[in-house]
Order: sequence, then C-alpha cells, then structure tokens
Amino acid sequence: DGDTALLKAAGFGCLDVVRYLVAVCGADVNIANYRGHTALMRAETEQHADIVRYLAGECSGLTDANAAISTRTTALMIAALYGQVDVVQYPVTVCRANVNAANEDGYTAIRFAAERGHEVIQRFL
Repeated sequence: DGDTALLKAAGFGCLDVVRYLVAVCGADVNIANYRGHTALMRAETEQHADIVRYLAGECSGLTDANAAISTRTTALMIAALYGQVDVVQYPVTVCRANVNAANEDGYTAIRFAAERGHEVIQRFL
C-alpha cells in the first residue's frame, strides 16, 4: 500500500512517534502512499485531532494542506465528511486549506459536510 512509518503512525494516532519521525528523522510530511494519502489525510480520516494539530500547526510550513488524491479529494474534504470540527478548523485556519476546492465530481468540503448533516462544519466553512 506504500504506507511509510509516518503514515502508519498518523493513522494509528501515535503522536509521539509522528513527532519523532518528523523532528528527529526528518520524515517528509507530504509523502503519499499508493492511493495518494498523506499523513495529514490519514490523521483526518481516523479523526486524530492531536496529530492534525501537530501537522497543521507545528509543521505548517512543511505540510501541504491542499494535497489531493487522484480524485482531487483533499484532506479537508475527508475531514468534513467525518464531521470532527477541530479536525476541520486547523487546516483552514493555520494552513489556509482551500475551502472552495472541488474534487472530480464537483464536491467541495461544504458539500461533504452537508450530505452528512454536519451543520457546525458547514457554518464554519
């Protein structure tokens, strides 16, 4: 699947490991697996807000918050779909994630939130 140690750690919610891999080992936070998922996407999908805050905050100069998989779906769209407000807010406020980006089907983060009934996220976006 092409997952790196960083992607695995982000997906499993291991913040200490994520910090170690980035700060000590110099792991590239934008490396994607074969499906195009980055560490930020994995953390947002699994709703690990602490890792999202770390990647979007402390690594904001390194993290590409607008990276997309082959369908042009971004980490923000994934977060909006799952509905965890703080996971959505950080990439937008800190990394300036593009809230108007649309995937290949024309879906934006707002539309993903609307389809799942996440009204707080809709209002925020």
